Amino acid sequence: MLQAPQPAPRRRPPPGGQVDMAIGSVPERSLMPRRDSPTIGSPLSYVSGAKPSLDWGSAFQQWVQRRMFYPRAAVQAGEDGAVVLRVTVEKDGRISAVRVTTSSGSRWLDSASLSLFRDQMGPAFPPEMVEQQNSTTLTFTTNYILR
Repeated sequence: MLQAPQPAPRRRPPPGGQVDMAIGSVPERSLMPRRDSPTIGSPLSYVSGAKPSLDWGSAFQQWVQRRMFYPRAAVQAGEDGAVVLRVTVEKDGRISAVRVTTSSGSRWLDSASLSLFRDQMGPAFPPEMVEQQNSTTLTFTTNYILR
């Protein structure tokens, strides 16, 4: 006898500032951060190299937002979760390296996050960043949430 598939469990929304790839209606926001969320605050955190200016960090996040998508296979499988990536950006905006540092547990979500950056050109550094170093390495968190 076949059993009907169970709906995916509901998850709380990410804390303010993280990239939210939610599908569905907007639930009430919780004031408590998610226990399984790898970072709190901005989805972008500095690791090494040129320190991102506020303007460049904002432009980079907007560039990512325009490219984001929720993989259809993950939606159909009821998968959600957070993906944490380590991304290296050269001064001309070229993404020279990207790797998953914390998996969501879904190959579809991890692959979608990697595809946002792999072999891409993001925003170039402003003059104040170019003077520091030729690249910057960042940690970027993407939260995929089914609602």
